[in-house]
Amino acid sequence: MMDLRQYAIHKNERSELGIVQWDDYFVRPDLLGKGTDWQDEMFSTALMHSHNISVTGGTDRNIYALGAGYLDQDGIAVGSGFKRLTLRSSFDSEVKKYLKIGVSFAFSNSEQNITVSDESLIKVALKQTPNVAVKNADGNYDGPDTDEYVQNNPVGLAMIKKNENEKTGIRANTYAEISLWDGLSYKTELSFDYGITNTYRFDPSYEFGAITNEVREGAQSKSYNKFWSWRNLVTYNKHLMRYTLSMVCWGRKCRNPVGNICMDIVPVI
Repeated sequence: MMDLRQYAIHKNERSELGIVQWDDYFVRPDLLGKGTDWQDEMFSTALMHSHNISVTGGTDRNIYALGAGYLDQDGIAVGSGFKRLTLRSSFDSEVKKYLKIGVSFAFSNSEQNITVSDESLIKVALKQTPNVAVKNADGNYDGPDTDEYVQNNPVGLAMIKKNENEKTGIRANTYAEISLWDGLSYKTELSFDYGITNTYRFDPSYEFGAITNEVREGAQSKSYNKFWSWRNLVTYNKHLMRYTLSMVCWGRKCRNPVGNICMDIVPVI
């Protein structure tokens, strides 16, 4: 990107060709400083914390596993960030020689600030000219001296606007498997997936130079999804001399968030 002096020379050359109007601020480009580096103002080195812990163990008949994770990531663009918490567990047991059961569980929660991406503020920063300051002498966010064919202050928008979402998800699965007799087994499995998404958005009024917004807008929404499935599986394996006979028959019943019900019965040989 061009600094202020390079931008002034470039604009004066275009003015001489009649492409744009003369700007009195750029009469002596050699007296100008570097101006605003919008990439440097928008981006910075960001910290990230990631922590994970897991525990596993069991016996010859019981196995368990527990785990947790936490991620806290500051975005490299101002006003952005991401946090996530995850919990997971599983347990499998051979209750009898002919009976196995198991259960697994997973929980996740994430929070994200998406103002920069939704507002395309990185693109705005790349288009903004170096003669516009981030803040004025009063310490308030500044802007261009005209509202025609100019870009807004991307740093100011990223800091005063709110556009956040929070997602929470729970998944669980449980099963039981029975060996009926030699080579024949039956397995039933129940699983579900439930999620909630909360979004919050607020656009305040502001005055950045000649660009003003007098309308305050806010919105909050919640959406959810849920899915469950019940699957039954019958398997038969038999060794006959040099050959192996395998037969599988499974059926499933499930329901998705919009209320559709699916049922399948599929024999496989």
